[in-house]
Amino acid sequence: MQKFLAALSIAFILASGVHAGTATAHAHKGQRKSAQQKQSRKSSKGKNATAGTPASGATTAASLPSADQIFDRYQKAVGSQESYRKLRSRVSRGTFTLSAVGISAPAEVYEKAPNKALTVIDIPGFGAILQGYNGTIAFEQQPQSGLRELSGKELDKAKREADFLRSLNMKAHYSKLVVKGIEAVAGADAYRVEATTADGDVEQLYFDKLTSLLVRKDEATVTPQGVLPVQIYFEDYREVDGIKIPFGGRITNPSIGNIVMKLNEVKHNVEISDSKFDKPIEP
Repeated sequence: MQKFLAALSIAFILASGVHAGTATAHAHKGQRKSAQQKQSRKSSKGKNATAGTPASGATTAASLPSADQIFDRYQKAVGSQESYRKLRSRVSRGTFTLSAVGISAPAEVYEKAPNKALTVIDIPGFGAILQGYNGTIAFEQQPQSGLRELSGKELDKAKREADFLRSLNMKAHYSKLVVKGIEAVAGADAYRVEATTADGDVEQLYFDKLTSLLVRKDEATVTPQGVLPVQIYFEDYREVDGIKIPFGGRITNPSIGNIVMKLNEVKHNVEISDSKFDKPIEP
C-alpha cells in the first residue's frame, strides 16, 4: 500500500477540522442535510466499515483465493522488492479538495525510510495544517486547535501508515485476514478482505480482481470530532521508479462529503533531514 493512503487519511482528519471551523457560514446547508446524515450515521453505528456492492453471480468460499494469494498478487502488481528497496525517501505534491465547503489547497507528503512521514496542507485563508510521525512521536498541528500529540489508536494508525515499505509489509500490519467474497468497486469486481489490526480495528480491503491492485479501503477513522466510518478509493495508478502509486484518491463520508486528493508530482530519494518529521516546538 502506497503512502498515498496516509495522505488520504490525514486529509480526512484535516477536513473535519476545517469543516467544523466553517460550520456557521454553512449552517443552512447543514440543516437541509441533517436528516439524511442522521440516518446515515444510524445505519453505520456499531460498524467499523461499510460493505461494498455485491458483484453479480454467486461465489463460494472454495472458489475464492486465499488471503495469502491475494496479498502475494498485490505485492507483485505494485512492484518488486528490488524496486522498493532501492528507495530511501519520497516527496509527493498535489492538490487537496473539499468540495462541500469550496476548499482547494496544495498538499505535500514527505516520507523517509524506515518509518517517518509528514503531510502538509496549506489552506488559503485558514493556514497550514501538519500531521507527522518521526518514528516515535506522532502529532497534528492546526491553526484552529493548535498543536497536539497523538496517542492511542491515532498513534497506532500513524505508525502503520508511516511504514515506508507498507506495500511489502501489509500482511504484517494485520493479526487476522479473511476473504469475504467478490464485490463491485467502480464497476469492476474486487476481492473483499476483512482485515483486523493488532489493536482490534476491522478494515475492509478491496483488491481489483484483474489488476490485483488495492482500489478501496473501508475503515473507522479517529478524528477530534469522534470516530467516523469512511470509504477510501485509490485511483489512477502510475508507475514511478519501478513501483505503482495511486495518483488519485477519494474519501467519502455522509457528514463531510467528498475529499479528493490528486498528485501531480512524485520524486524518490530526495534528501530530507530527520528533523523535518519532529513535532514542532510550541510557541
